[in-house]
Amino acid sequence: MIPKTEIRFSWIYNKMFNESLTPSEFIESKNEIQEFSNFYNRYIKKILQTIEDNNKPWQRDFIPIYIVFGKIRSFSDPLTIKYRKDFKLMILILIHELIHNNIRERYKNPSLAHKKINMIFEKVLTDMNFDGFEDTKEKYKHLSEF
Repeated sequence: MIPKTEIRFSWIYNKMFNESLTPSEFIESKNEIQEFSNFYNRYIKKILQTIEDNNKPWQRDFIPIYIVFGKIRSFSDPLTIKYRKDFKLMILILIHELIHNNIRERYKNPSLAHKKINMIFEKVLTDMNFDGFEDTKEKYKHLSEF
């Protein structure tokens, strides 16, 4: 069963990662989060289905997706994505973190885990046929987060 997802933008959660965030900055950021949410809604169901098709059934019914402003790395549990102005790049990072959620296996060797994740990631990108994402795929490859 494909899990439901929800974009979450929490003051408390953001404050944990960005102590200098002011209430007015947080409120102003809500518009940017809404724009990303609209963009994400175009892709999320197919992303989740494609990940499952290329790996295994989801074990969770619901996956909250937290968006955070600040100098953090994105991570999979709880699924937290660093906000970027490049929404396509955020989608690619989200796919990576969702694959972590789908695998749910523990690897003693992180490089083996990422080898599997990258294999599934490439299959998802091929199956989804993202038009206009070519430049973004190059940016993704050069991220220090992975």
